[in-house]
Amino acid sequence: MTCFRPWPVAEVREALSQATRVVVVEKAFAVGAGGIVGQNTRDATRGLPVEVYDVVAGLGGRPVTRASLRGLLDDVLAGRVDPQRLHFLDLDLALVQRELERSRRGKRPGPHAEHMLRDIGTVASGAYE
Repeated sequence: MTCFRPWPVAEVREALSQATRVVVVEKAFAVGAGGIVGQNTRDATRGLPVEVYDVVAGLGGRPVTRASLRGLLDDVLAGRVDPQRLHFLDLDLALVQRELERSRRGKRPGPHAEHMLRDIGTVASGAYE
């Protein structure tokens, strides 16, 4: 069995002590807390001049591609990713915003997955009506 508890604070701190940016890519997150490994990494590097970028990838079994990871690293290096915010790799934010707005309007708030699939053309309109 493999686990990350107890978290090796001293070892992580030492390993990252010369870094200026650290990108943590993980497949799980805690609502309200962000990525679990990212948060532990941030705690281990507290006080060091290190920016920790917490990235959740592969949600719902979505593949994590080399192209996506290259794009992510390019975005981090170019300053297009905020290290203070949790980032979701390959998430269609416009699609999520449309569904959130649909929910706010009270207009058929669910089922969310089917609404979003219809919005991107994967499910025919009326299939879940």
